[in-house]
Formats: sequence, C-alpha cells, structure tokens
Amino acid sequence: MHQCFVVLWIPRVTYLQFPSKAPYHNGTVKVNISDDPNIEFVIKIEEHNRDIDIYIQNEKNPESFDHFIKLEYMDFSHNGMVKYKFRSKFLNGGEFGFDENTFPEVVYHMIKSLYHIHDFHEDESDSSLKPFISLSDVDIHQYDNSALDWYLTEYETAVQNLVKEAQVVVRHAVELEKNHSEEEVRKQYESFLQMYVMVLGYDAYVSSLYKSIYNSKCHLNCEDKALRRRAFNIENAVKYFNVLYLFFDAKIRLANNYAILKKAEENISKSEKSIRETQKSAKSSTHWAIGSIGLSIVIAIGSIWYSICAANDSSRELETVKNELLNTLRSLEEPQKKINEVMSLMTDSLNYSGTTKSKGSDRSQAK
Repeated sequence: MHQCFVVLWIPRVTYLQFPSKAPYHNGTVKVNISDDPNIEFVIKIEEHNRDIDIYIQNEKNPESFDHFIKLEYMDFSHNGMVKYKFRSKFLNGGEFGFDENTFPEVVYHMIKSLYHIHDFHEDESDSSLKPFISLSDVDIHQYDNSALDWYLTEYETAVQNLVKEAQVVVRHAVELEKNHSEEEVRKQYESFLQMYVMVLGYDAYVSSLYKSIYNSKCHLNCEDKALRRRAFNIENAVKYFNVLYLFFDAKIRLANNYAILKKAEENISKSEKSIRETQKSAKSSTHWAIGSIGLSIVIAIGSIWYSICAANDSSRELETVKNELLNTLRSLEEPQKKINEVMSLMTDSLNYSGTTKSKGSDRSQAK
C-alpha cells in the first residue's frame, strides 16, 4: 500500500467555496457496479467533513457494507478542482481498487453527484471524463498544473466526440431529406438539439477551467502547437455547434411549418368528410321523413277505406236484418188480423148479449 493523490473536477458555473452547501443525497450514494445482471456488487460512498468513505457490499450479508478505503480531503480551487489523498488498495484478485493508475470512474461520478447536478445531459453521458490520479502531490493553484492540463485534454476529447456525432447527424439528415417523410427528418433534426444543449453546458462548465487564471498557455496564440490545437478544438467546437444550430433551427422551423400545413390539410379533409356525411345523413333523414309521412298517409287512407268498407258491410247486414224483421212482421200480420177479428167478434157478442138482458129487465119492471 502506498499513498496516491486524486484531483476530481466538480463542474461549476460560479466561484464558490467548496463545498458551497450540504451535499446532495444526504451525503450518501449507492450504486450497483456489476456488469453481470445476475450478480450484485454495490458500492456505497459517504461524505464526512469533506472526506469520502468508500464501502463495498458484504458478500454474506448484502444489507451490510464493509469499509474499504478513505479519500482524505486536502484542497480545492475556485475552478472546481478538489484534491484528495488515499492509500492504494485492491480487492483480492484486483477486480476493484485504487492506486496511481486506477480510480474507478463510477466512484468519481458518485462523488461528483454529491456536489453537482447534471443540468445539460443524462447521467450516462457523464462518464466521458476520467479522474486525474498521481503518485506525487500536485499544486492545483499553480499555473498550468498537470491536473488542469489533464481535464482540458479530457474536455477536448469529449467535444471532439460530440462534433463527430453531430457530423453524422447532419449527413443522416441530408440523406433522409431525399427519401423519407418530413416526420422522420424532423425527428433527426430534433435529435441535434440535445447534443447542442450538452455542448453549451460543457462550454459553460469548462470555462471555469479554460478561462481560469491558472490556464496561461492553452490559448489560440500559444507557441506550443499541441496546446494551440487544443485551444482551437475547444473554442471551435462551440462555434461549429452554433452554426449547426442555425442550420437545424431553420430546418426544424420548415419541418414544423410543413407539419402544421399537413395537419391543417388533414383537418380540412376531416371537416369536408364530416360535412358530406352530415349532408348525406340529412338527405337520408329527409327521405325517411317523407317516406314516413307517405306511409302514414297510405295507412290513414287504408284505415278510412277499411272503415268505409266496414261501414258498407255493416249497412248491408243491417239491411238484411231489417228485411228479415219486416218479413217476420209480415208473417205475423195475418194471424194478428185473425186474432183481431175474433176479438172483435167476441166483443161484439158480449155487447149484444148485454143489451138483450137489459131490455128483458126493463120489460119485467114495466109489468
């Protein structure tokens, strides 16, 4: 075991005391760093008075953690450099450990997450910067120190990779314009915006390094060819993305205008179809209404005709009954006449007999 040093760059926008406030996540971060989805290997870091304690998951009890190594805080600079010292140490088999050549990037970014929020990119994109480690101490307040040179080189590599990705996007977009729909082309245009925001974010943060008072050599007018090239790549990357932004912004606006026009055409087409269907429905309803009225009239006429016919039938039946009654009455007239005659005769006989008796009585009295 031997002593080593690590300088971690914590991106910042303003010059602040480190740490400027209490660490995020309550000063504790845990991450499973296993590459095998079936095996869990969790690392935990804890911040204590600026020192960083690193723990590894216990093999027998996954819920507990064993202390592995301590990073002792030493110094910070206002451009975001934070220096620690530690004693080199590896797990059995050398699968995980720390020395002057090895410092797990995941641990660097876990520590960075205690003091820095990823404003302009996803967490996965943060692994593009590797930590500066050394056997010898480094003065982070010295002009053009090795840690500053390291991170400017790392940043140059990061923006160059983004430039290459942007060039691929441009070529792909141009090809898409020839043979694909506006929707696919617009999606390709919009994918650039995320890269553009990332570059601007990198530029905002790296200004604390590139424009730091400690950087006296890495400039466009530097006599050192390597440093001059690095300065050119760093500055020109942002200019290149600004130009691409104008290019893609115009394309996006045009694509959006096409999309708006297409949507308007679709809406007009839907409106016309709806109007046609409404008219068709109205005509159909009118036909049905007329048909219903006609059917009602037919039914009414039929009902009247039926009533008339029924009335005629009833009249005929009544006439028949009337005739039958008349015939019956006629058949009864003769017997009635005879009866009347008999009754008349009887009445006459009774009247005659009474008269005779009355006359006989009158004669007796006279005698």
